[in-house]
Amino acid sequence: MNELTCSRCGETKPLTDFYLDRGRPRKDCKPCRGAYISARRKSLATTDVVTLTEKACPRCRQTLPAENFCKARHRPDGLQAWCRLCQQDQRKVTRSENLEQYRVTETRGRQARRARPGAIRTENLRDRYGLTIEQFEKRLEAQGGVCAICSGGPNGHGRFHVDHDHRCCPGKRSCGTCIRGLLCSSCNWLLGQARDDVAVLRRAIQYLDGAL
Repeated sequence: MNELTCSRCGETKPLTDFYLDRGRPRKDCKPCRGAYISARRKSLATTDVVTLTEKACPRCRQTLPAENFCKARHRPDGLQAWCRLCQQDQRKVTRSENLEQYRVTETRGRQARRARPGAIRTENLRDRYGLTIEQFEKRLEAQGGVCAICSGGPNGHGRFHVDHDHRCCPGKRSCGTCIRGLLCSSCNWLLGQARDDVAVLRRAIQYLDGAL
């Protein structure tokens, strides 16, 4: 079977027009998937999120600080229902109960990645930041092919990181409009450790200058 009918637009298209999910084609084609993700991202960006400092986990029945829960932009409070430890425990249980199926799925995933070099990077850029590879390369070219802060080359994993304004989109995903630039791993880590706090970075400069 070299063709598939998209579940959204109803058109029959070649398999190359569908993204793979665990080695199998998705039910919706690439354009429809992209349109859905964009619409979903805009919808979430306009949704009021309730800020919590504590939350009760229904699995372990403990009330824990909000930092003990993973982010979940699709939920009203912006947090997963279960705490991090309970999620980890459940993943271990699920994996042990379905070990053979997990191994088959992981093998398919490895084979799919080998067959499509660069596909993971392409999908991460699209899903996290709404960027295509072409748009990423265009931004990098506008920066002169160097880090926007230190003017150095990529380090770490050998690629630049997309930096966005976390006041607009907390977490690792961006709505696409708050992207600030492309950074090397060191500068990206620097901003992350300072939590994008300009006052902290200014005091760090004063400290290095011996003014503190």
